[in-house]
Order: sequence, then structure tokens, then C-alpha cells
Amino acid sequence: MEEPSCEVAGSFVLGSRAFVQSLSDKVKGREPLREQLRPRSSWPEIVFAIEQVRGEPWKDFAHRHGDFGRDLALYLGRRLGGLTLSALGKLAAGMNVMAVSLAVKRFARKIETDKQLRKATVAVETQLLNVNV
Repeated sequence: MEEPSCEVAGSFVLGSRAFVQSLSDKVKGREPLREQLRPRSSWPEIVFAIEQVRGEPWKDFAHRHGDFGRDLALYLGRRLGGLTLSALGKLAAGMNVMAVSLAVKRFARKIETDKQLRKATVAVETQLLNVNV
């Protein structure tokens, strides 16, 4: 029997060259294959991680005007959870798809310039990635 590591591509896909190529063809133009194959975070895991980093329960900040907590959950739900905008809207108290989309885009722009917000985001992401290892 051949050593399995001989057929590893990208350090995580095991299979023949034809198999790896077929996988590559299926995901062209999408997020990197590694991102598609990693475990996804569930909504409860995302909310729990945010609660831990913030030190307060979801119900206390989810609807607080100007609070970043809900938008962080939407952003991570999309990015790490792979949830649809529609699903996120339902999970975040009935928001419509357009509102969710705008919130996710706005949050992504904010973390590029706001160091404290980026630090909080990284802390939550790190906690989630450690849960899903």
C-alpha cells in the first residue's frame, strides 16, 4: 500500500490528482478550498464566543443601538458559519436580507480602521477556531 501522504495536495486534500483537480474545478471562483472544508461555527457557538469576549449576555447587547455585538455576530455568522443572509436575518430577530447584507459590509469596513473592534473580532475568531479544531 502506498503512503497516504504521497497523495496529499495543499496539505489537506487526500486523493489522486484527478480527484484533486475535480475538486478544484468545482470551487473555482469561490472561497479557497481550505475555507470550504474547515468546520463551520454554529450560530450558538458564535453568540457564546462573543458573550465570553464581551463579558455580557447576548440579550443585553443584541438590540442596543450603536453596539457592535450584533453586527459582529452577523459578520462571523457569514464568514465562519457560512450562514446565508436570510438565515442570519431570522437568527438576529427578523432582520431583512438587505439589512443583514449592509450590516455585514459595514462591519467589514469598520474593522479595517478601528483597532479595538479588530482586536475584539480577532479574540472571538480565535476562540471559535479553537473550538472547531
